[in-house]
Amino acid sequence: MADELAKAFREVGEIGKGSWFRGAPFWSWNDKLDPEELRRQIHEFHQQGIGGFFMHARIGLDTPYMSEEWMQAVAACVDEAKRLGMLAWLYDEDKWPSGFAGGIVSGRGGDYNQQLLRFREVPVDWNMREFIPHDRSLAVYIVTRKGWQWLEWRNVTGQPLNMSEHRGKVVVEFFVERTFSAEQRGYIDVMNPKVVEAFIRVTHDAYRERFGDEFGKAIPGIFTDEPQCNRQAYGWTPEFPREFKERRGYDLLPHLPSLFYEVNLNGRDWQKVRHDYLQTMTELFVENFTKRLYEWCETYGLQLTGHLMAEDSLWSQISWVGAAMPHYEFMQFPGIDQLGRNLLTPLTMKQCSSVARQFGRRVLSEMFGTSGWNASMEDQKWMAEWQFVLGVDYVCQHLSLFSLRGARKRDFPPSFLDHQPYWRYWHLVNNLFARTTFMLRQGRPVTDILVLHPISSAWCIYHPQARTHCENLNQQLLTVVKTLIGHHYDFDFGDEFILKHHGKVEEGKLCVGLCSYKVVIIPPSISWFDSTLNLLEQFAEAGGQIVAVEPLPERVNGETDERFARFLRRKAKVVRNDPEDLVKTLSRLVERRLSVLRDGKEATNIACQERDLGDRQRLFYLVNTERNPEEFTAKVEISVKGQVQIWDAATGSVKPLPVREDGEKIVAEIPFASAQSYLLVVDERQKPVIGDSSQAFSHPTPENTVHAISLCPRWQIELHDLNALTLDYCDYRIDGGEWVERQPVTW
Repeated sequence: MADELAKAFREVGEIGKGSWFRGAPFWSWNDKLDPEELRRQIHEFHQQGIGGFFMHARIGLDTPYMSEEWMQAVAACVDEAKRLGMLAWLYDEDKWPSGFAGGIVSGRGGDYNQQLLRFREVPVDWNMREFIPHDRSLAVYIVTRKGWQWLEWRNVTGQPLNMSEHRGKVVVEFFVERTFSAEQRGYIDVMNPKVVEAFIRVTHDAYRERFGDEFGKAIPGIFTDEPQCNRQAYGWTPEFPREFKERRGYDLLPHLPSLFYEVNLNGRDWQKVRHDYLQTMTELFVENFTKRLYEWCETYGLQLTGHLMAEDSLWSQISWVGAAMPHYEFMQFPGIDQLGRNLLTPLTMKQCSSVARQFGRRVLSEMFGTSGWNASMEDQKWMAEWQFVLGVDYVCQHLSLFSLRGARKRDFPPSFLDHQPYWRYWHLVNNLFARTTFMLRQGRPVTDILVLHPISSAWCIYHPQARTHCENLNQQLLTVVKTLIGHHYDFDFGDEFILKHHGKVEEGKLCVGLCSYKVVIIPPSISWFDSTLNLLEQFAEAGGQIVAVEPLPERVNGETDERFARFLRRKAKVVRNDPEDLVKTLSRLVERRLSVLRDGKEATNIACQERDLGDRQRLFYLVNTERNPEEFTAKVEISVKGQVQIWDAATGSVKPLPVREDGEKIVAEIPFASAQSYLLVVDERQKPVIGDSSQAFSHPTPENTVHAISLCPRWQIELHDLNALTLDYCDYRIDGGEWVERQPVTW
């Protein structure tokens, strides 16, 4: 079996093999589409080790979207993909965000348009004679306030106002706003099932009628891009008040002020109201948009992939989607996006990969966008492997521009096609990605720790114009997450919606889908669902270990309730939110099978993923997240006895790594260059090779250098193609007219 795996590992890195591990770029269709040129570019993709492509309508498209001409272009690409063994992925929108169908659905106006609940303040001064309500006003109050707190107030909804009686006070109005008029076409109401069904009819059904025979074959799935139910306000739909009362048990409208101000009305405090509103908003978005698309895809043999808007922090996901993780249950191939030349928050990857692990699915990442035209292959490796070690296993490169004509070259570069100077070498990084993601799909992840995700705590303190409270909670969560990653304790997040429907306790472990956990960590929090408390009580009763990081929650279902905190004080190990305290506590509860030491301390810049490959083999994937200018050596200790092998993703070679034994551990000294990574397989069926590990690592030599160029002191740039040199600024004149001084170039 080991020999078969090694052979498959080597072969998947050969061009033309392993299309499911070779990634698929966003292919920007941004000009007049010519089927022959499309076929030519597909061959370019294939030659550089790409396994597929997403046919993505983009800025500059000069072929009518979803027209017969468009469908003929799609047909040509599906045909060419079949010839080459590639994957032709659909994309469900004309640009983004998904849902408006290029304006066909949103252009119907009225209830088809996205709607938001907002507020406004109008100070009553000496010049104010009347107040004219918004045409979709829900409530009006006369208020004396201090910051976000109300000192005095009176509900004057529907009443005539004598403004002279209220000078020095503030009129506060709560109203519903459509984000765009019918003329602007705009976006849609994703919480309205009628609207979402119209989107499906216009887009998905049209593709099914034309290409249904290729669904699940040459066409594996469809990408949905940045759908959103909110825009830094509170998402609204006409049925929201009715749905709110049915789900939460009380009327919403008398409590509207609590959504924007720290004011308690009618026996309910403002944190409870915000929690209940955002829970309802999240449920309606999941049920009426994502789940409907998921079920349609399930019926017709497609995989729903893509990503939501703004998944990367607690405040951002509330302000756009309510909560990200509940959606991933209803995506056959969940995904994220990670933009920029940077390593930002690990939350984005871990939120998605946790659900994917629990349901046995893969994780796509739309990566590299906005990292710039000069993002090198080392940059790409650095950014991609950081995501791989956190659970991503399918690359969607952002993006490949069909045309660079005019302003198109400025569409969130880089672009990956034959206009790139390194194009003829790009297969090298794609082969490496193929072998790496192949290995990260073997066996199962070894994850003993579940961290509860505190999005419902953030609901209690969300405000569309004041981020501080949510961002503080987000930072407290990041302290826990970065401590675990940096000290090589892998974990999954537990989403409360998913735990409610799929969580159970078996043999002393908390089980979620395919995964089971020995330890549950409660991060700093404010509130949790009562269903979460019930599940943890069962877990503790069965002998499960719980670690609670201060501050402890004070609420259940958003409402003041001491039950959760009392339970944690009785049954959990309560620690400060301090890395040293958390690591010390975990070291007594769960085995850490890998330690990476640098200068005698755990190397927090190196992340690790462990997988049980079966047949007494384990994979340890190590990734250096630093761009260190000089190589350093780390001491790697593995608490699994067996032969350690280096599986080289660049070449496909497999060779033993000499180690030394230290009690029950095996130890190797391993060098880490900038963005260095290793796939280490420990085969417990074979004895370790004892020796000096430093001799196993190669360094650049004339024999293994692909191509070296010596630059003379003076050298010259020559353009090979027209329209290939991007100018940021220039002086210009038109038809011999007056010169315009230095200006930024936008075309």
